[in-house]
Amino acid sequence: MATIILRPEAIGSSSGFNSSGSTLLNRINDNDTGTTAVQNQTSASIGGINFEDSNNYTGATIDDLTISIIGKAGRAGAATVQCELFNPDEELIQDRTLSFGGSTSQQNCSTITANLTPAIINGMLLDLTPNTQGITIMEVFVTVNFTVATGYGNKVNAVESIGKVNTVATGSIGKINTVD
Repeated sequence: MATIILRPEAIGSSSGFNSSGSTLLNRINDNDTGTTAVQNQTSASIGGINFEDSNNYTGATIDDLTISIIGKAGRAGAATVQCELFNPDEELIQDRTLSFGGSTSQQNCSTITANLTPAIINGMLLDLTPNTQGITIMEVFVTVNFTVATGYGNKVNAVESIGKVNTVATGSIGKINTVD
């Protein structure tokens, strides 16, 4: 099994933080907990977070994905962030609430294992809505575990019956144009 970390590539909208636009994006996707996005209004959100596409899992089987946030509570000492993950058709895949205390910590949503494909991973969108207590967000990322298709385990298209393929040496398999 292979693993890749996907970081935010774009943000659709934001409000209630001390930064916005590309500055906010750079603070939550730079793999640096020293750069932060601080909630500075009781009502806040970051919507339409799109993650970078990866060719690493093209043709692979997606085993699971996990949304993670590194952050800490603000002034109240405790905070929550609602995480809503949507597929490319804007159907809700996951809705979880993460809890943070006064110390920096990584919180993870439940691991998703069903109905995942490279197209869904590449087109997913994440909405984050903190509660009114105040949150400092340092990093947002998705961990994707996948199994790469290898060797002769790849699917062969348009073969009705393998019994009709006789005496083909593995070195010359590329010479087959059609199979009845």
